[in-house]
Amino acid sequence: SSGISQIVDRSGRVTASATFPGQGAVIAGELQLGAPGKLPLDRVLAPACVALTTLLIAWLAVSAWRQRGRIANRKSQIADRKSMRAFLRFVLRLLFDFRAFNDAVLHTPGPVLLIPNHVSWLDWLFIAVCLDEDWRFVTSSATAQTTWLHRKIMVNRYTFPIDTTSPYAAKHMAEFLERGGRLVLFAEGRISVTGSLMKLYDGTGFLLHRTHAKVITCYLRGAHRLPFSPNRDQHSCFPRVSIHFSAVHTPPRLEHLSTAQSRTVFTNWLRDRMVEQQFATEMEFGPRTIPEAIVAVHGGMRVVAFA
Repeated sequence: SSGISQIVDRSGRVTASATFPGQGAVIAGELQLGAPGKLPLDRVLAPACVALTTLLIAWLAVSAWRQRGRIANRKSQIADRKSMRAFLRFVLRLLFDFRAFNDAVLHTPGPVLLIPNHVSWLDWLFIAVCLDEDWRFVTSSATAQTTWLHRKIMVNRYTFPIDTTSPYAAKHMAEFLERGGRLVLFAEGRISVTGSLMKLYDGTGFLLHRTHAKVITCYLRGAHRLPFSPNRDQHSCFPRVSIHFSAVHTPPRLEHLSTAQSRTVFTNWLRDRMVEQQFATEMEFGPRTIPEAIVAVHGGMRVVAFA
Protein backbone atom coordinates (compact mmCIF):
# COMPACT_ATOMS: atom_id res chain seq x y z
CA SER A 1 0.00 0.00 0.00
CA SER A 2 0.93 3.65 -0.34
CA GLY A 3 0.01 6.85 1.44
CA ILE A 4 1.29 9.82 3.32
CA SER A 5 2.79 9.67 6.82
CA GLN A 6 1.75 12.68 8.90
CA ILE A 7 2.55 14.07 12.35
CA VAL A 8 -0.47 15.72 13.99
CA ASP A 9 -0.37 17.76 17.20
CA ARG A 10 -3.05 17.87 19.89
CA SER A 11 -5.11 20.49 18.09
CA GLY A 12 -5.29 18.34 14.96
CA ARG A 13 -2.95 20.48 12.94
CA VAL A 14 -0.53 18.65 10.67
CA THR A 15 2.98 19.64 11.58
CA ALA A 16 4.89 17.38 9.18
CA SER A 17 4.18 14.91 6.37
CA ALA A 18 6.16 12.50 4.21
CA THR A 19 5.34 10.16 1.39
CA PHE A 20 5.17 6.53 2.56
CA PRO A 21 7.00 4.07 0.28
CA GLY A 22 4.65 2.39 -2.11
CA GLN A 23 4.40 -1.15 -3.28
CA GLY A 24 7.71 -2.55 -4.42
CA ALA A 25 9.71 0.15 -2.68
CA VAL A 26 12.83 -0.97 -0.80
CA ILE A 27 14.05 0.52 2.46
CA ALA A 28 17.83 0.18 2.57
CA GLY A 29 19.97 0.29 5.68
CA GLU A 30 23.06 -1.12 7.40
CA LEU A 31 23.33 -3.05 10.66
CA GLN A 32 26.77 -2.77 12.28
CA LEU A 33 27.46 -4.91 15.39
CA GLY A 34 31.06 -3.92 15.84
CA ALA A 35 33.63 -1.56 14.58
CA PRO A 36 35.51 -2.63 11.45
CA GLY A 37 38.44 -4.93 12.26
CA LYS A 38 37.22 -5.84 15.87
CA LEU A 39 35.36 -8.86 17.24
CA PRO A 40 31.96 -8.25 18.78
CA LEU A 41 32.04 -8.00 22.60
CA ASP A 42 29.98 -11.16 23.14
CA ARG A 43 32.51 -13.19 21.15
CA VAL A 44 35.01 -12.47 23.94
CA LEU A 45 32.75 -12.53 27.01
CA ALA A 46 30.98 -15.81 26.22
CA PRO A 47 34.10 -18.06 26.31
CA ALA A 48 35.36 -16.20 29.37
CA CYS A 49 32.08 -16.79 31.25
CA VAL A 50 32.10 -20.47 30.27
CA ALA A 51 35.70 -20.87 31.49
CA LEU A 52 34.97 -19.02 34.74
CA THR A 53 31.87 -21.14 35.40
CA THR A 54 33.84 -24.31 34.73
CA LEU A 55 36.57 -23.26 37.16
CA LEU A 56 33.99 -22.34 39.82
CA ILE A 57 32.23 -25.71 39.51
CA ALA A 58 35.59 -27.52 39.71
CA TRP A 59 36.59 -25.53 42.80
CA LEU A 60 33.28 -26.28 44.53
CA ALA A 61 33.63 -29.98 43.72
CA VAL A 62 37.18 -30.12 45.12
CA SER A 63 36.14 -28.16 48.23
CA ALA A 64 33.22 -30.52 48.86
CA TRP A 65 35.50 -33.53 48.44
CA ARG A 66 38.09 -32.09 50.82
CA GLN A 67 35.42 -31.12 53.36
CA ARG A 68 34.04 -34.64 53.22
CA GLY A 69 37.53 -35.96 53.82
CA ARG A 70 38.05 -33.61 56.77
CA ILE A 71 34.73 -34.64 58.32
CA ALA A 72 35.60 -38.30 57.93
CA ASN A 73 39.09 -37.64 59.29
CA ARG A 74 37.69 -35.71 62.26
CA LYS A 75 35.27 -38.53 63.04
CA SER A 76 38.17 -40.94 62.88
CA GLN A 77 40.24 -38.75 65.22
CA ILE A 78 37.36 -38.48 67.70
CA ALA A 79 36.92 -42.25 67.63
CA ASP A 80 40.66 -42.72 68.20
CA ARG A 81 40.63 -40.36 71.17
CA LYS A 82 37.64 -42.13 72.67
CA SER A 83 39.47 -45.43 72.28
CA MET A 84 42.55 -43.94 73.93
CA ARG A 85 40.50 -42.67 76.89
CA ALA A 86 38.86 -46.08 77.26
CA PHE A 87 42.29 -47.75 77.19
CA LEU A 88 43.74 -45.34 79.78
CA ARG A 89 40.71 -45.86 81.99
CA PHE A 90 41.26 -49.62 81.75
CA VAL A 91 44.93 -49.19 82.73
CA LEU A 92 43.96 -47.03 85.71
CA ARG A 93 41.45 -49.67 86.72
CA LEU A 94 44.18 -52.32 86.71
CA LEU A 95 46.75 -50.23 88.58
CA PHE A 96 44.60 -48.31 91.05
CA ASP A 97 41.27 -50.16 91.03
CA PHE A 98 39.97 -46.88 89.62
CA ARG A 99 36.23 -46.27 89.65
CA ALA A 100 34.11 -43.25 88.73
CA PHE A 101 30.78 -42.45 90.37
CA ASN A 102 28.01 -40.31 88.86
CA ASP A 103 30.11 -39.47 85.79
CA ALA A 104 26.92 -39.14 83.71
CA VAL A 105 26.60 -35.62 85.16
CA LEU A 106 29.58 -34.60 83.00
CA HIS A 107 27.28 -34.46 79.96
CA THR A 108 25.68 -31.29 81.38
CA PRO A 109 25.76 -28.55 78.70
CA GLY A 110 27.76 -25.39 79.35
CA PRO A 111 28.40 -23.01 80.82
CA VAL A 112 29.60 -25.31 83.59
CA LEU A 113 32.57 -25.46 85.97
CA LEU A 114 34.04 -28.72 87.26
CA ILE A 115 35.82 -28.05 90.58
CA PRO A 116 37.94 -30.97 91.89
CA ASN A 117 40.19 -31.19 94.91
CA HIS A 118 43.91 -31.18 94.05
CA VAL A 119 46.07 -33.69 95.94
CA SER A 120 48.52 -35.29 93.46
CA TRP A 121 50.39 -34.83 90.19
CA LEU A 122 48.08 -37.28 88.42
CA ASP A 123 44.74 -35.71 89.32
CA TRP A 124 44.31 -34.44 85.74
CA LEU A 125 44.66 -37.96 84.34
CA PHE A 126 41.97 -39.47 86.58
CA ILE A 127 39.64 -36.64 85.57
CA ALA A 128 40.52 -36.58 81.85
CA VAL A 129 39.53 -40.21 81.22
CA CYS A 130 35.98 -39.31 82.29
CA LEU A 131 35.47 -36.17 80.19
CA ASP A 132 34.03 -35.43 76.75
CA GLU A 133 35.95 -33.75 73.93
CA ASP A 134 34.99 -30.15 74.64
CA TRP A 135 36.08 -29.94 78.28
CA ARG A 136 39.16 -27.77 78.93
CA PHE A 137 41.58 -27.79 81.88
CA VAL A 138 42.59 -24.37 83.15
CA THR A 139 46.42 -24.34 83.32
CA SER A 140 49.13 -21.81 84.09
CA SER A 141 50.99 -20.57 81.03
CA ALA A 142 53.97 -19.63 83.23
CA THR A 143 54.27 -23.10 84.81
CA ALA A 144 53.95 -24.63 81.36
CA GLN A 145 57.34 -23.14 80.43
CA THR A 146 59.17 -25.08 83.16
CA THR A 147 60.14 -28.04 80.96
CA TRP A 148 59.15 -29.51 77.61
CA LEU A 149 57.06 -32.09 79.47
CA HIS A 150 55.13 -29.33 81.25
CA ARG A 151 54.48 -27.65 77.90
CA LYS A 152 53.29 -30.91 76.37
CA ILE A 153 50.82 -31.57 79.19
CA MET A 154 49.68 -28.03 79.96
CA VAL A 155 49.40 -26.46 76.49
CA ASN A 156 47.33 -28.52 74.06
CA ARG A 157 43.81 -28.82 72.65
CA TYR A 158 42.44 -29.97 76.01
CA THR A 159 43.75 -27.05 78.08
CA PHE A 160 42.90 -23.39 78.61
CA PRO A 161 46.23 -21.71 79.46
CA ILE A 162 46.04 -18.43 81.38
CA ASP A 163 48.54 -16.01 82.85
CA THR A 164 47.81 -16.27 86.56
CA THR A 165 49.53 -12.92 87.18
CA SER A 166 47.28 -11.07 84.72
CA PRO A 167 44.12 -9.29 85.91
CA TYR A 168 42.49 -10.36 82.63
CA ALA A 169 42.82 -14.11 83.29
CA ALA A 170 39.44 -14.38 85.02
CA LYS A 171 37.89 -12.24 82.28
CA HIS A 172 39.10 -14.63 79.57
CA MET A 173 37.70 -17.63 81.44
CA ALA A 174 34.40 -15.80 81.96
CA GLU A 175 34.14 -15.06 78.23
CA PHE A 176 34.78 -18.73 77.42
CA LEU A 177 32.06 -19.82 79.85
CA GLU A 178 29.62 -17.23 78.53
CA ARG A 179 29.99 -18.83 75.08
CA GLY A 180 28.78 -22.12 76.55
CA GLY A 181 32.21 -23.53 77.43
CA ARG A 182 33.00 -26.18 80.02
CA LEU A 183 36.07 -25.77 82.24
CA VAL A 184 37.92 -27.90 84.78
CA LEU A 185 39.36 -25.57 87.42
CA PHE A 186 41.51 -26.51 90.41
CA ALA A 187 40.18 -23.76 92.66
CA GLU A 188 42.91 -24.30 95.29
CA GLY A 189 45.50 -23.24 92.72
CA ARG A 190 48.10 -25.74 93.96
CA ILE A 191 48.51 -29.31 95.20
CA SER A 192 47.38 -29.69 98.79
CA VAL A 193 50.24 -30.07 101.27
CA THR A 194 47.91 -31.49 103.93
CA GLY A 195 45.90 -33.97 101.85
CA SER A 196 42.75 -32.05 102.75
CA LEU A 197 40.94 -29.18 101.10
CA MET A 198 42.90 -25.93 101.26
CA LYS A 199 41.91 -22.30 100.72
CA LEU A 200 40.05 -21.53 97.49
CA TYR A 201 41.10 -18.53 95.44
CA ASP A 202 38.56 -15.74 95.06
CA GLY A 203 38.90 -15.84 91.28
CA THR A 204 36.49 -18.78 91.21
CA GLY A 205 33.93 -16.71 93.09
CA PHE A 206 34.34 -13.95 90.51
CA LEU A 207 33.64 -16.45 87.70
CA LEU A 208 30.44 -17.56 89.40
CA HIS A 209 29.40 -13.96 89.97
CA ARG A 210 30.13 -12.99 86.36
CA THR A 211 28.72 -16.02 84.50
CA HIS A 212 26.36 -17.81 86.93
CA ALA A 213 27.73 -21.02 85.45
CA LYS A 214 26.53 -24.35 86.77
CA VAL A 215 28.92 -26.11 89.16
CA ILE A 216 29.93 -29.76 89.55
CA THR A 217 32.22 -30.58 92.44
CA CYS A 218 34.59 -33.52 92.21
CA TYR A 219 36.24 -35.51 95.00
CA LEU A 220 39.33 -37.57 94.20
CA ARG A 221 39.41 -40.13 96.96
CA GLY A 222 42.68 -41.91 97.71
CA ALA A 223 44.79 -39.91 95.23
CA HIS A 224 46.62 -38.17 98.08
CA ARG A 225 48.48 -41.45 98.70
CA LEU A 226 50.12 -41.46 95.28
CA PRO A 227 53.93 -41.18 95.17
CA PHE A 228 55.43 -37.66 95.18
CA SER A 229 52.30 -36.10 96.64
CA PRO A 230 53.50 -33.30 98.94
CA ASN A 231 51.32 -34.26 101.91
CA ARG A 232 52.60 -36.20 104.94
CA ASP A 233 50.19 -39.12 104.66
CA GLN A 234 51.34 -42.69 104.09
CA HIS A 235 52.12 -43.09 100.38
CA SER A 236 51.77 -46.15 98.20
CA CYS A 237 52.78 -47.02 94.66
CA PHE A 238 49.31 -48.23 93.69
CA PRO A 239 46.71 -46.92 96.13
CA ARG A 240 43.02 -47.45 95.50
CA VAL A 241 41.65 -44.32 93.80
CA SER A 242 38.07 -43.36 93.04
CA ILE A 243 36.48 -40.22 91.66
CA HIS A 244 33.10 -38.92 92.79
CA PHE A 245 31.09 -36.29 90.95
CA SER A 246 28.35 -34.31 92.65
CA ALA A 247 25.00 -33.35 91.22
CA VAL A 248 24.78 -30.09 89.28
CA HIS A 249 24.70 -27.05 91.57
CA THR A 250 23.23 -23.69 90.60
CA PRO A 251 24.88 -20.69 92.31
CA PRO A 252 22.55 -18.36 94.20
CA ARG A 253 21.58 -14.98 92.81
CA LEU A 254 23.14 -12.07 94.68
CA GLU A 255 21.85 -9.01 92.88
CA HIS A 256 21.93 -6.79 95.98
CA LEU A 257 25.65 -7.25 96.73
CA SER A 258 28.70 -5.59 95.22
CA THR A 259 31.19 -7.53 93.11
CA ALA A 260 33.70 -7.86 95.98
CA GLN A 261 31.02 -9.06 98.41
CA SER A 262 29.55 -11.48 95.86
CA ARG A 263 32.98 -12.91 95.10
CA THR A 264 33.52 -13.75 98.77
CA VAL A 265 30.04 -15.20 99.19
CA PHE A 266 30.38 -17.38 96.09
CA THR A 267 33.82 -18.63 97.16
CA ASN A 268 32.51 -19.63 100.59
CA TRP A 269 29.44 -21.21 98.99
CA LEU A 270 31.63 -23.30 96.72
CA ARG A 271 33.87 -24.44 99.57
CA ASP A 272 30.80 -25.53 101.56
CA ARG A 273 29.61 -27.62 98.60
CA MET A 274 33.02 -29.30 98.28
CA VAL A 275 33.25 -30.06 102.01
CA GLU A 276 29.70 -31.44 102.04
CA GLN A 277 30.48 -33.74 99.13
CA GLN A 278 33.69 -35.05 100.69
CA PHE A 279 31.92 -35.67 104.00
CA ALA A 280 29.02 -37.49 102.31
CA THR A 281 31.43 -39.60 100.24
CA GLU A 282 33.50 -40.63 103.26
CA MET A 283 30.34 -41.52 105.17
CA GLU A 284 29.28 -43.79 102.29
CA PHE A 285 32.61 -45.30 101.23
CA GLY A 286 34.87 -44.72 104.24
CA PRO A 287 35.70 -47.12 107.09
CA ARG A 288 32.79 -48.08 109.34
CA THR A 289 34.73 -49.09 112.45
CA ILE A 290 37.72 -47.77 114.40
CA PRO A 291 40.05 -50.65 113.37
CA GLU A 292 39.14 -50.10 109.72
CA ALA A 293 39.89 -46.40 110.14
CA ILE A 294 43.31 -47.18 111.64
CA VAL A 295 44.09 -49.49 108.72
CA ALA A 296 43.05 -46.77 106.26
CA VAL A 297 45.17 -44.14 108.00
CA HIS A 298 48.28 -46.33 107.97
CA GLY A 299 47.95 -47.25 104.32
CA GLY A 300 46.78 -50.81 104.59
CA MET A 301 48.85 -52.02 107.57
CA ARG A 302 47.20 -54.95 109.30
CA VAL A 303 45.97 -54.25 112.82
CA VAL A 304 46.34 -57.07 115.34
CA ALA A 305 44.11 -56.88 118.41
CA PHE A 306 45.19 -58.49 121.66
CA ALA A 307 42.64 -59.82 124.09
